[in-house]
Amino acid sequence: MGQTSLNQCAFIFQNSLLHLGCDSFPVHFCSAMDKKIVAIYSNNFISNVGPYFSKPEDVILLEPDRKEGEKPSFMIQGEKSINTISPEKIANSVCKLLS
Repeated sequence: MGQTSLNQCAFIFQNSLLHLGCDSFPVHFCSAMDKKIVAIYSNNFISNVGPYFSKPEDVILLEPDRKEGEKPSFMIQGEKSINTISPEKIANSVCKLLS
């Protein structure tokens, strides 16, 4: 983290098949580059912070199952609900987008 310049990030994203990550700058950058995205969310609503430019068929956005009415914490620190998203669900999402 913090070892890559913006130009280096752009090169990596441009030459990738898919971006897998949490809600962050790379998700939005890859969205603008029309890349496939699997993004993991926990401390925000996907509807508020999801990738804007992507085609729906090129994106899988994952968030924890919440009880009705339960809201995310909106805090970066202390959020553990992301741990309820199974690795198998993440891997299956990547495989689905890459066919």
